[in-house]
Amino acid sequence: MGGLKVKRLVEYGFYGWAVVSLILMVFPICNYLEFYPAIRNLFLSVESFSCTLLNSTGEEKVRITSTFVVFHNSSFIGLEVFRFNVRIFYEEGVELVSTYLSPPTGKRVLGPYSAMKFLLNITLSDKTLIGDLLPLLKNNEPVEWTIYGSIYLYIFGNPYPQLINLNPVELVYPSSLA
Repeated sequence: MGGLKVKRLVEYGFYGWAVVSLILMVFPICNYLEFYPAIRNLFLSVESFSCTLLNSTGEEKVRITSTFVVFHNSSFIGLEVFRFNVRIFYEEGVELVSTYLSPPTGKRVLGPYSAMKFLLNITLSDKTLIGDLLPLLKNNEPVEWTIYGSIYLYIFGNPYPQLINLNPVELVYPSSLA
């Protein structure tokens, strides 16, 4: 009779362990199922953008200052940002800037329904790069800009960050953002 009680206790213990394990696995499984929709729902926005002609030492330079925002519009938990890549083109596809930006200090995790800002402040002086842009800036003419962003994320414990391309943003400066 005592052996039957022990057997029953082991059996109920196993059932209890199975139920608890199943309950504990539901959240990670649901979170995993949200991963690919989360990647599709990442998008780029330009909060501010300015392109200024500098001529302090007789040498003409161009300063680009911008704030980019990456939005995460899903309930997925676990997007860890390694870095943000931005490429800026003007007019007929002339690439002006291609650079990497680090996440804000101390904030690498892009939580559910949140956003992360990246700041760009760069001064360009290479005449082959800015030569065609200078007359437009001198005459204060509107310039069409296209901004491509991509974000490098650590995914599921992979030691190497994965590149995720974001939507391009088109704007006209100095009229569409000031």
